[in-house]
Amino acid sequence: MANEFCRQFNDCVLPSARPISFMNTLPVFGHDYNDTLNLIELSVNNVKESLSKVNQHKPAGLDEIPALFYRMFYLNLSPIVTYLFNASLFLGQFPAILKESFVLPLYKGKGQRSDPSSYRPITILSPLSKLFEKLVHDKVVRFLRFQNLISPCQHGFRGCYST
Repeated sequence: MANEFCRQFNDCVLPSARPISFMNTLPVFGHDYNDTLNLIELSVNNVKESLSKVNQHKPAGLDEIPALFYRMFYLNLSPIVTYLFNASLFLGQFPAILKESFVLPLYKGKGQRSDPSSYRPITILSPLSKLFEKLVHDKVVRFLRFQNLISPCQHGFRGCYST
């Protein structure tokens, strides 16, 4: 069964490994957007608030640190995590252990349970990597809104906008 899941999930179509450049598609209004990500810096208060709200019921990633740990010790961890996140942003690198994940098959609720196509893959990441993603996402979206770079026609994947 494990081999069937592996074969099913490996056969999924993955995006090509082409380099992505947004610089040719950004509108130019007299601004230089080349170093936008270098301007992102996370504050201790920002990280502290997010750590205090981590969903304690989410599973641990491959680092085996449960989400409850981050929630319980958010006051002590927030300066360390802030330093780690800001160093990652500054250096353009993220710790390899936080990039690693494992994939679990989740039954879709229809079809034969013995058929691998009746399952979808769920990726389990470290709560810390999900937190980093959320914080950076919030900063990038705030920047895009402030610079008026999001089209008024863009509704998908935006909060408070219906598709």
